[in-house]
Amino acid sequence: MQSLGMLIQEAPSHQLQWSRIAGGSLALTGVGHLATELFAPQTSETRALMAALHELHVSLPGAQRSIAELLLGFSLIMGVLLIGSGALIMTARPTRFSRLTAVALTLGASVLAWRYLFVVPGVLTTIAAAAASMAFWRRPPERDMEST
Repeated sequence: MQSLGMLIQEAPSHQLQWSRIAGGSLALTGVGHLATELFAPQTSETRALMAALHELHVSLPGAQRSIAELLLGFSLIMGVLLIGSGALIMTARPTRFSRLTAVALTLGASVLAWRYLFVVPGVLTTIAAAAASMAFWRRPPERDMEST
């Protein structure tokens, strides 16, 4: 039962700063993603590709969607979820379990960003993963240990 208590124990203040960096980096990634998705100029090649994707339809339970609609939907959801998870990580008083979850989330996002995306989301998610790891593993400074 003591190990369960360790998982839900609140983080010391030095770990909160790392959680804020991790969450802020994820939220910034989401904002950048949505801004790019919604406002980036389209080339003639991009417009032609999207027109072709609008012609390809998939039957889903209760709906029929074009590949272009699915691609846009997945992209918008990803941006919103990045912002939301970043805000949660940044503003919550994290427990040991939530910090461990943040490490897994950001590390997974970082690996996927480097594998499938490009340098900007790769760097931002790596910053998030490093900060989340620091929040999870870093030992408190001596002054924090004395005050607890």
